[in-house]
Amino acid sequence: MHLLEMGNGPLVILCHGFPELSISWRHQIIALSNAGYRVIAPDLRGFGFTEKPVNKNSYLISHLINDLLGIVKYANQKEASLVGQDMGSYLCWYAALMHPDIFKRVLGISFHFKPILDDPPSLEFQRIGRNNFFYRNYLMFDELAYTEMDEHVRTSLISIYRGLTNKEKYLSQSWTKDSFLGLHEISHDYFPDFIGENQFNFIVSQFKSNSFQAPLMWYQNFDKNWERLLPYKDKKIEVPALFIKGDRDPFYLLENLENLKSFIPGLLSVLTINNCGHFVQQEKPNELNKLMIDFFEKN
Repeated sequence: MHLLEMGNGPLVILCHGFPELSISWRHQIIALSNAGYRVIAPDLRGFGFTEKPVNKNSYLISHLINDLLGIVKYANQKEASLVGQDMGSYLCWYAALMHPDIFKRVLGISFHFKPILDDPPSLEFQRIGRNNFFYRNYLMFDELAYTEMDEHVRTSLISIYRGLTNKEKYLSQSWTKDSFLGLHEISHDYFPDFIGENQFNFIVSQFKSNSFQAPLMWYQNFDKNWERLLPYKDKKIEVPALFIKGDRDPFYLLENLENLKSFIPGLLSVLTINNCGHFVQQEKPNELNKLMIDFFEKN
């Protein structure tokens, strides 16, 4: 597993989302290490320089959590705090649910904890996408998704970054598979200014070299993960927790977070960063760093 490491002190593990890599935490790695923490940010399984098993079952939640437990062991520590964004947040919530004795604090960004319900996630996704294109259905069910994204790596990435940082644009656009792949009105010269040209070109090169196949297996295992998490259906996250989102993140146009604390008794707060989309750690690094360090210092 490829790791970015810095600092000494209590261990903090940073888990990136899709379609990102460990370098998405570059601002937080420096800030947390300067604040007295040992920081480890992995390229998660299937991403970047980390191993990419071809068996879909290798991306089940149990294996992904075992990777985090392995990082704790590698660091010669008995416990760690977890920070995740997007699918990394999905991973961190369930790691904290299943191993509260090891993962003592959890901070989720842009993907809140989803309680384990009676129906599998695929039914919820199908309801959402009944009358229009819903990207999670595409990533989860379409066996050609990764090959199509591999054919249009740069425009697919541009489309995702643009769409998830501007809820007005997201609402105004009639989403189709072609628009998700960035086949309409996207310049190949564009790059997200909060990432920078060199960093974005690096991300593009990584997905061109490695394919989207392995990362999409995270999505394709949503239902199998649900089956394996059913024994935890009535369990709650008791460790200190914090959830942070951007006010321009289109994911939170419809999501209702009012009952979140009933599933996370340890939840201290739900915080919203203004003028910020889905990629909080890169769009508003200074604001996030302050909130993150304050959370760790007080808990």
